[in-house]
Amino acid sequence: MEKHADGLPKLLYERLALGLLFSEREMVIKFERVEHGNGWMTFNVCSVDHPDYPEGDHAVRMKVFKRSNIKQVGDDLHFSELTNMSMGGYIPASLFNMMIGSLAKKGMDELMKKLEKYK
Repeated sequence: MEKHADGLPKLLYERLALGLLFSEREMVIKFERVEHGNGWMTFNVCSVDHPDYPEGDHAVRMKVFKRSNIKQVGDDLHFSELTNMSMGGYIPASLFNMMIGSLAKKGMDELMKKLEKYK
């Protein structure tokens, strides 16, 4: 989709198949990087509506907001993060709790692979 001048994506459409028990999920996410000038950087990721990817019956629309604050201090990386996500639709709590750890890791691994293209 769209990219910032530095190559970081502005918008990304993501469609996920979560297995036999769940409907496909999708989201359009917007990326923003803010450099504060004091060594701190903030990355904001949030879901948005986009006319090229309208919500429909083909998948359940997910919603996400994520803010990460990062600063390199010597060899250390100071990092804090806040994430709020709605998977949309109905997922039984017992199944969600069993799979959330592996899904989160899988989702982040896939997202990082996609973002590697923009380096």
